[in-house]
Amino acid sequence: MHHLSEFECGCGLVVLFLALVFIIILIAAGFKVAADAKVEEAEQSVQRRAERLAKRLVRERLDGCRLQVIQRIDVIEDDLKGGRV
Repeated sequence: MHHLSEFECGCGLVVLFLALVFIIILIAAGFKVAADAKVEEAEQSVQRRAERLAKRLVRERLDGCRLQVIQRIDVIEDDLKGGRV
């Protein structure tokens, strides 16, 4: 049976340690990729929501403008009927 020298044993431990470090790096990279994907998904969700809110605001402002125009037309029509114009 062959006994390992101190050098061989040390080299084996270094190789084992480097393999462990490599595995940890791979796991960390996987977590980073997953986190980046979540951030991208959240950014897209926020963008879609902002677009929906902007469209709603524009619709509400247009509705407000339409209401003002209709009210002004009613006032003008009332003035015309009353002979004020």
